[in-house]
Amino acid sequence: MEKEKKKLKTWHWILIVIGGLIILGAIFGGSNSSDSDNSNTNTNSDSGILSMEKITILNHQLSENDYGNLIISGTAKNVAGRNLDYAEIDVKFYDQDGAVIGNSLDNINNLGDGETWKFEVYYMGLDNYNVKNYSIEVGSAW
Repeated sequence: MEKEKKKLKTWHWILIVIGGLIILGAIFGGSNSSDSDNSNTNTNSDSGILSMEKITILNHQLSENDYGNLIISGTAKNVAGRNLDYAEIDVKFYDQDGAVIGNSLDNINNLGDGETWKFEVYYMGLDNYNVKNYSIEVGSAW
């Protein structure tokens, strides 16, 4: 009888340790992904499709409006399979040395499933002549 109690006690502790490891794994071993993952960037190109899980940038181009403002304009599409309450397109502007000299975004609320959006991202600096390149990416979307 004493041997069975000892054996039961050992299994009891083994189960507690395993349970503890499972709980720690669940707490600290979670995924690092999020809804606002911004890992894909497409630089200065009006061809090719840049896609994040919820928004696809169909095209984009750099232009100057009648007032001399630099604008990145293009079209994005909701491919989330549901309506999005909010979505944004983020742009970084670079000088000839590749240094970031500005950033800006355009956003939209209530973009329906499958709807397209014509976005415009303005360069807010006063030194348009220093902008030599840009990168564009899908920002937050939910």
